[in-house]
Amino acid sequence: MAVSMRALFENEQKVSMNDFFKNFDTMHLWASDEVMNSLNNFIDALLASDTQEILQQRYATTILEMRKDAGFNDSKLNSNDYKFISANQKR
Repeated sequence: MAVSMRALFENEQKVSMNDFFKNFDTMHLWASDEVMNSLNNFIDALLASDTQEILQQRYATTILEMRKDAGFNDSKLNSNDYKFISANQKR
């Protein structure tokens, strides 16, 4: 599960940009083309200030591409199966 996509990058206490860039560089070495294309689509949406819905869909797609890269090729999950929660969400 993930929280707000913008909060992930706007709150320096949660994720530093240096850590992000370091991990992004590492992914270029080890991730499949599909994972990198999906991640780049997510980053494009983030930089374009797309809607939260678009950001969440692209983030979930990236996670699912990572699952395929890890060997779960027969997974039936899709981006709608990835759940996003908010700390302020009512039960």
